[in-house]
Amino acid sequence: MRSWLQRSILRGLNRLCADTAARLGGSLGVLAWRLGVRRTVANQVIARTLALRGPARARVTRRAYATMGANFVELWTIGGPDGPERHVQRANPRWQAAIHRRHPALAYVGPHIGSWDMGACGIAGNAGRFLVYAKAQHNPVVDRLINIQRERLGCEVLFADHGDRAGAVTAFRAMRAGASLGLIADQRPGEHESVPALFLGQPAQCHQGPKFFS
Repeated sequence: MRSWLQRSILRGLNRLCADTAARLGGSLGVLAWRLGVRRTVANQVIARTLALRGPARARVTRRAYATMGANFVELWTIGGPDGPERHVQRANPRWQAAIHRRHPALAYVGPHIGSWDMGACGIAGNAGRFLVYAKAQHNPVVDRLINIQRERLGCEVLFADHGDRAGAVTAFRAMRAGASLGLIADQRPGEHESVPALFLGQPAQCHQGPKFFS
């Protein structure tokens, strides 16, 4: 019953227009920020990468949460009548296409801020084959549906399982053949499944596979 209800709600979100989904998700993101959901991790990332403190950091963190919430809800509208993929604009598509012609196999690395789903949407068109690392969701029903949406954007999802290097091997082989790879190297796993790495020159904890690329 619960799985059916989850699927029904998420499929219902697919019918929302992009603006409505963004407003709803943004409000939920700000609520999560106010409740302190993973706020310590976000504050540390912003402090280390942007050197912000106090009110300036709070403004950026709040906006990041709003963006994450907006894009999470927008994720479910992909493939719908007004999905976000219809509104993605590239600031310099010719430059991006030229970079991919010159360097077919690229590794895109970003911090755990905002949404990489829409970033991937902007990359996949020129990347040809585009693989992305993702940590499996705790809810298997939601996880499967999320990855269906990501596949609609042109992404192939590699799971960052602890101790499993199969994804890394797949990524290496694909990149040798000209595929590109997307990473969020600072997406911290649980204490029992983390390994140390450097991300943007800063110490971080991540899964074994992404560690190779961090």
